[in-house]
Amino acid sequence: MIILNLKAYNNAPKVQKTFDDANNLLAEVANMNPKPEITKGEGWANAKLPDGRWIEVKYGSNGEIEKILVSHDTTPNVKPDGSSFDGAEISYSKNEASYDINKNNFGYEGSITRGYDFEKLKALAQKIFG
Repeated sequence: MIILNLKAYNNAPKVQKTFDDANNLLAEVANMNPKPEITKGEGWANAKLPDGRWIEVKYGSNGEIEKILVSHDTTPNVKPDGSSFDGAEISYSKNEASYDINKNNFGYEGSITRGYDFEKLKALAQKIFG
């Protein structure tokens, strides 16, 4: 158990920077004029910037944003089979925010349940996606 706590402690600055970079991208895109091109599907919308960074939202059945995914780092994630994809570094929802600081995986390393304001982040996303 001590090893896990030490690992989390040692990664704290990198985790904080990942959240900061995601929040900065949300604010940057929310304030862009003109807005980036938006792609929409059933239950989701995505804004992809020319440099490869992207933001995606997932909507609940009530039409409200329930999840915000942010990829501010275009370094590809590598799957165990050797294939790659550009996964989100941060996934925000009302009750949890997950983070990916290690691009050599297929998931998130951890999550937090406090220290962020989902309603404020959702307001930025609404500014992007309408």
